[in-house]
Amino acid sequence: MDWDNIVNSFKCGTHVAITFCDNADTCEAEGLAESAAGGGWNPRMGESDMHSFVLLAPYDAREKFAATVYDNDDCSGLSHVIWIEPGQDSSLDEYSNVGESLQS
Repeated sequence: MDWDNIVNSFKCGTHVAITFCDNADTCEAEGLAESAAGGGWNPRMGESDMHSFVLLAPYDAREKFAATVYDNDDCSGLSHVIWIEPGQDSSLDEYSNVGESLQS
């Protein structure tokens, strides 16, 4: 299936983390990817029709905590996962500028 630059919505499974980006090299670059985890979904992606690469990874909420945040009130637009690494009690201030990050 050729879905290059045509994806504009998604839903991932409960045990899946998903990242969309322009190519494999930009998936790790801040602000150049959209992501979700643990049943996350997005009916209208912020960078719709601009992604050529999708990265899927197993996700287990018992081992690593995550929350998907969106830049629109209706859980649409740019979406990113906030992770709490194993052994941490909280995300501390690592995500203190989430709003600004979603705008970039």
